[in-house]
Amino acid sequence: MYRPIELVTKPTLGEAKTTHYRLYYRSAKNGEDLVTVRFHYLGRTGSLESALVNYRIHVTDKPL
Repeated sequence: MYRPIELVTKPTLGEAKTTHYRLYYRSAKNGEDLVTVRFHYLGRTGSLESALVNYRIHVTDKPL
């Protein structure tokens, strides 16, 4: 990656934080949440590319 991860869509139930390579998520409520991040990377030919990744997070207070 040539740039840090960008947080595009913030979660509604909790809070999210990004570092250069990681996404951290924390929530105090149960339910389903959506977070979208953008990755910037070098393609196979050396061109600069980016991709959006959607994370659908299921938050429960019981073990699955």
